[in-house]
Amino acid sequence: MAEFQDWRTTLARLILQPSVYLFVFAYVLGGIAVFPGGGDYVRIVVPGVAVMAVMQDAIQGAGGALLNGYYFRTMEAWLLAPVSLRILLLARVLSGTLFGVLGGIVASGIGMAMLGFRPHHPGLYLLFLLLGALFFALLALLAFVLPKYPDRGQEWLAFLMTPMGFFGCTFYTYAMLPPSLAPFALFVPTTYFSEGLRDAANGVSASFEPQVLWSGLAAALTVCLATTDWAFRRRFKDFLW
Repeated sequence: MAEFQDWRTTLARLILQPSVYLFVFAYVLGGIAVFPGGGDYVRIVVPGVAVMAVMQDAIQGAGGALLNGYYFRTMEAWLLAPVSLRILLLARVLSGTLFGVLGGIVASGIGMAMLGFRPHHPGLYLLFLLLGALFFALLALLAFVLPKYPDRGQEWLAFLMTPMGFFGCTFYTYAMLPPSLAPFALFVPTTYFSEGLRDAANGVSASFEPQVLWSGLAAALTVCLATTDWAFRRRFKDFLW
């Protein structure tokens, strides 16, 4: 029964949150706002909402299990398993990545049903969802293993998610930013995932050249992967929680 309740809660979160975002931003804001250059705001906001869903669900999928392991003392059982720390890390990252991709697919499907959204390059669109889910799964694990105790990771994630969610070009394009703010958005990884999804959705990017987009994605993933791998093995090599 508890597992069923968890699945109902997860399913409700997967559907409710992107539905609210799409209704507010596409129907309400999109109906009253005037955007530079005009265009269809649906094709701007649906990829951004998909990134928000990927971020939230990947963090929940990767970090939630680790946090439960800390509270309910099941981490010791993980460490007694006859596998290396990198295999444990891979399992946690895979869990978060799968949840993140599922969240992005559900959010995009809601955009298709509600707003008639259709990605121009579905395969490339799915690839960007996968890369985004991988990044946020790694980030969640990093936030939980870096502090002295993993419950402090929730504070770090809350601090990080706000600028990544709202300053990372999720509900607007990079090209819409004023020149004074645009350079700062280049340091927010969500910018590259949002613009990548828009590129795949629309068939062309109005914000980045392909080499800039892929360089930003590669840099974000490489730094996050290396840092998370180091922090995870350092934390669990001498388990003191």
